[in-house]
Amino acid sequence: MSVLPSDIVVYGSAHMPETDGATIGGAVDFSRRVAFYDITPAGSIDVISSSSGDAATTIAYSGRDSTGAVQS
Repeated sequence: MSVLPSDIVVYGSAHMPETDGATIGGAVDFSRRVAFYDITPAGSIDVISSSSGDAATTIAYSGRDSTGAVQS
């Protein structure tokens, strides 16, 4: 039996702040569902930082193409 993406449910935690230096984690929060979506071939990803000092940071993305091969 294969597992479909729709069969997978990812729940968040009690503490999921969007700021640095805060406590993260805790108990499972069944009211928070985390979702992942495919990006279209012409799609884009934005990376935003709260610090202007992050200008030289390298970010590496990877995923699988339509044939299942890993692309970076």
